[in-house]
Parts: sequence; C-alpha cells; structure tokens
Amino acid sequence: MTAIAKTIAFALTAMALGSGQIAVAQIVPQTPTQAPTQPQTPVTATKTATLDVHDIAGDFLTFWDATQDKPMPERVAIFKRDVASKFPSFYGIDRFGGKATWAFRDGTIETSITAFGPIRDAYAAKVAAIAKDLPRNTEVFMQAFPDFHPDSPVWILHSLGEMDGGTREIDGKSVLVFGVDGMVKYHNANVHDESAFFHHELFHIYHQPRLGPCAETWCSLWREGLAVYVSSKLDPTANEDELLLILPDNMAAATRAKLLPSLLALKAVMMTQDQAAYADLFQFGGPKVSDLPQRRGYYLGFLVAQELGQTYDLHTLANMPAAQVQPLVAKAVDQLIARASHQTGG
Repeated sequence: MTAIAKTIAFALTAMALGSGQIAVAQIVPQTPTQAPTQPQTPVTATKTATLDVHDIAGDFLTFWDATQDKPMPERVAIFKRDVASKFPSFYGIDRFGGKATWAFRDGTIETSITAFGPIRDAYAAKVAAIAKDLPRNTEVFMQAFPDFHPDSPVWILHSLGEMDGGTREIDGKSVLVFGVDGMVKYHNANVHDESAFFHHELFHIYHQPRLGPCAETWCSLWREGLAVYVSSKLDPTANEDELLLILPDNMAAATRAKLLPSLLALKAVMMTQDQAAYADLFQFGGPKVSDLPQRRGYYLGFLVAQELGQTYDLHTLANMPAAQVQPLVAKAVDQLIARASHQTGG
C-alpha cells in the first residue's frame, strides 16, 4: 500500500502497522476521555460501481471553519462530537492494541487542528476533486480487473496525519482509507493526476485476498511493488511523483544510485519478519538504520514486478498465491542483483 509513514505522527502510524520502532515508554497511561460513539447525523454511504464509499472529509473542513474562535480544548471536544463520532473505530484508540492513550490521541487531534490553516484551501479543493476522480478511476480499474468485487468499505477523511491512503484492519475488517490531509501534504506540485494513486490503493484490496496470508518481508515487497507496477500500466503517462516513488528525498533516484547494495541488503532480509528492516524499506520519518534510502522497498518491488511482467500479464501476476509467487520473486531479485553487479563491474 502507499500507507506511507509520515513524520507528523510517525509513532501513531507505526502502531497501526505493528512496527517495532514504537517508543512505548513515551506513552503515559491516562484516564480515557471517551469520544462519543453515536453520530449526530447519519453518514451518507454511496456506491461507486461496487465500491462502498463513506466520505466525511468535508466534515473536518466544516468543523474547522466553525470553531476558529474557540479555545483548543473546546475545539478538540467538538471534533470528537462532530467528526470522530462518525467513524469512532478509526478515530479512537482501541485499534492500537493498548499502545495509545486518549491523551496521546488528543495531542494528534490538536496538532492536526493547529496545522490545518495553511492547507485549508488545498484540502477543500482535494475533497471536491476526489468526488469526481474516485468514481472515474474505479471504472478504469474495473475494466482492467473485471473480477474486482470488493467487500472493503472505503472512507475518505482527515486522517490526523496518519496517511495519504492505505488499508487498516478496523473492527475485524479490512478498510481502505484515503487521508485527504496526507494527500495534500505529501503529493507534491508535480502530482497533476491522482489516478495512479487511486489505482495503487484499489489494487491492494483486489490483491490482498488473492495473495493470501503472508508476513515475511518479501510479501510487503511484492504487495507494494506490484501495486506500483499495476498503477504504472493503468496510467502509462504517470511520472515518478505520481507513482509516489520520490518520497522521501527523491527516493527512486537515490535507490538507483545505490542499486546493488540496496538489492543485496534486501536479499538478506526477504524471508524474515524483522520489523526494523520492514520500517527501513517501507516507511520514513523514523530513525535511519542504514545509509540506504528509506522507503526504497516500493521502488525495489516495482523493479521485481517489472521483471516478472516480462513473462506474465497483470491479471496472472495479481492472482498468484503466495506459495506460487515467492520463488518467482526470489529469482527476480537474484536476476536484478546479477544485472546490477555486471553494470557496476562487481
């Protein structure tokens, strides 16, 4: 997924992803301040082809505009009443498995309110654009994958700095979340079209049940790399910015400059479930554990998918279960290492 770990709430994002980088000692247990569990008004659910879409991104905008003259504690309380109550399972703390307190969550709410002013207009424009772009891109995706029958609900919202987009396990169900605040902050001015991003995230909910249970590092490499590859095929004019391969610090170019050591380091951890290795390959904003580019797993996985794409079509690649595709991924990594070694004279 492009569930990209962000600096604004890296610890919170790491909790959601199960990262071993969590600084649990910094989270002091507090008496919970419960968010309301019932919405004041019902959330309207719409159908985008076969996609169940719940759009509450505009609720944050309405709340923020209406409470600018109020003190921060009151704004936090109103946010919980008017916005968080519409998706309490996302905005609450239960999904973090005891690793977050309400005091911590209140801090992320306050930070998001404070930071919203400079992005307010861009956020409003993005909310309006998504209402048109998501249905259009869902139709394109379904033309490529006509057997796409998702049962994952889609929520469009302000993510409190957690994400631009990605799946989350909420109430025992996989949910696809688009964080409009993350899209505004991390999709830069060179992202003229969000089609590749939407196709990337839609592919995850198509691919997940077909790949099946898979927890090793290679599984994340394949999930993310294939999602980038599919989006590049569905959006052949997409640049590396639109494929989100430049985050952080021009990541794809930086990885190409260190391709052989990046591939060798990847090979060493592919069959492990090492959380530090995972974070270094697929997240950024946390402590660096190597001199290789953070989040490079997306680009390396893309190269692996390109390699296999020379032999298999998109539908075949997307429908391979883990046991079938694992040796193919391993072989592709070896081929990439051999090629990179030859090119560098190694």
